[in-house]
Amino acid sequence: IRSARFLSHVRRAKEFGIASASAQWDFAEVMERVQRVITEIEPHDSVDRYTGLGVDCVKGTAKILTPWEVEITKEDGTKQKLTTKNIVIATGSESAPLPGVTVDEKTVVTSTGALEIGAVPKELVVVGAGVIGLEIGSVWSRLGAKVTVVEYASMTCGHCANFHKKVFPALKARYVDTGKVRFIMREFPLDDLAAAASMLSRCAGGSDVTKSYDLTAILFEKQ
Repeated sequence: IRSARFLSHVRRAKEFGIASASAQWDFAEVMERVQRVITEIEPHDSVDRYTGLGVDCVKGTAKILTPWEVEITKEDGTKQKLTTKNIVIATGSESAPLPGVTVDEKTVVTSTGALEIGAVPKELVVVGAGVIGLEIGSVWSRLGAKVTVVEYASMTCGHCANFHKKVFPALKARYVDTGKVRFIMREFPLDDLAAAASMLSRCAGGSDVTKSYDLTAILFEKQ
């Protein structure tokens, strides 16, 4: 991300008051730096490090029983209950599987595989307009790929509405409106009302997708 952002700044030199600027870059060296940074970070994000800092680390599957209790099923099957004043959920994330789509980390890749591609792709389709999807899309766009981001949403989904009201505007302003990525929204109707809303949005937009997005935002806002 940092290398791609640096190249972007060089190309936009005039915006920073610099008459002209250029940079020669080697894709293999950029990717080698990515792997080197990952290797340097790994030891600082491990059980051993946190244990050394005085943190009690318990491995297992956690279940929140109450706002103050967490039950952990350990790898050997035994259970341990912890009580606390505050609970922080920081489980990380993993790529959601798509029915009928095989991930080979070559042509079809996860967010991890997307940072290990051997050459800048001519075109790249990113499924999911979350932070990770748009960041990856912007990276490859800055390196020269034509990027399209596809987002699935339902007009009656509370999670989708919350994302589009509170998170997406900032992401849209940073990545979509600046031309870094092309954005397409596809409806995933959960019920008849969602199907009707999506059809209304399409009809309102006609051939102008921006108008369709405007009505979509209003429908999410009124949810």
